Amino acid sequence: MSVNIVTGATRGIGFEAAKYLRGLGNEVVNIDIDRGDVTADLATPEGREKAIAAVYERYGEDGVDGLILNAGVAYDDPPSRIPSLNYFGVVVLAERLYPLLRKKGGRCAVTVSGGVSYLGYKRKKYFIDSLLVNCGDEERIGELVNSFPREVIEHSIYLSTKIALIWYIRRVAPAWAVAGVSLNGLAPGSVDTAIMDNVPGHAEQVKAGRFPHQTIQTPTIFGIRNKMDPADVGQALGTLVLPEAKGMCGSIVYCDGGAASVLHPEKWY
Repeated sequence: MSVNIVTGATRGIGFEAAKYLRGLGNEVVNIDIDRGDVTADLATPEGREKAIAAVYERYGEDGVDGLILNAGVAYDDPPSRIPSLNYFGVVVLAERLYPLLRKKGGRCAVTVSGGVSYLGYKRKKYFIDSLLVNCGDEERIGELVNSFPREVIEHSIYLSTKIALIWYIRRVAPAWAVAGVSLNGLAPGSVDTAIMDNVPGHAEQVKAGRFPHQTIQTPTIFGIRNKMDPADVGQALGTLVLPEAKGMCGSIVYCDGGAASVLHPEKWY
């Protein structure tokens, strides 16, 4: 039996990942702001410290086998909570819990976003991914984000955090692998979760049979379905922390029903 920590496992993709791992006979601890085994707000330094302390109290001596960093939000008020949860909440827990993964040669999986494939290489004025990765000052970045005009930032903050996480995974994974710890990301597409319901205009785009923020038709793999079920993604996410995934290192796996393939059919890397 392996020991796995999952953030944001009270509902949605995280819930399904935890359910999948438990179904295999593994122990799972859910860290969430609502109804978690450890209840903590990972968008705050205090919440992160509470969560980290709880994990070390239980598993500090023996370590953990898997860490799934899934908790995230697409829109929040103030906007600064988006990078605080999506990026800093992930990176801080990853770095602080890494020693526990190292004890067992464990595996870490991060939920990023298939939405980054919509961008190609185009980033607009209000993208902060470079600041997140290369500056890392949570307080100052938060102040900057809160100063942006709400009516024009659209999805840029959310997508910025996911781009930054991919950069983080790619930069850190080789060093972790040397110590026997794997680090990878899963990029979901449009999933039927609360986070998608909060995306402005999403309901109208779903009725039109289109991707969020795009004008292309839904891939035929889903037939008449416009969104994946959380279980379609959660089980894939859970697989990334199983021993069978040990050979993966620094990989970003798209679990998006074919969206990235439709958008970039000739991309080979």
